[in-house]
Amino acid sequence: RGASWPQVVLRHVLPAAAAQLLAGLVLLFPHAILHEASLSFLGFGIASEQATIGAMLSESLRYLAAGRWWTALLPGAALVGAAMLFELLGRRVQAMLHRGQP
Repeated sequence: RGASWPQVVLRHVLPAAAAQLLAGLVLLFPHAILHEASLSFLGFGIASEQATIGAMLSESLRYLAAGRWWTALLPGAALVGAAMLFELLGRRVQAMLHRGQP
């Protein structure tokens, strides 16, 4: 007769898919960070009263023409660094979970 489909899903499909789901969830963070920064840079994101990296980059554009390039350096580096760290974390989680599977 065999096992019912919920038993098959819980015993076989879910453990096999858990690694991909967890790694995919962690890898969504860099995309969310970059999307929020780009939306707030364009003025469509969070309210202007709250500090965001995109709003800081947008504000620093006023000073770039005056030669104050460093006003964009720190927020830009923080944005790239945060996205890269989450990307690295996601890849490490993915590699760690794949090592544990047969």
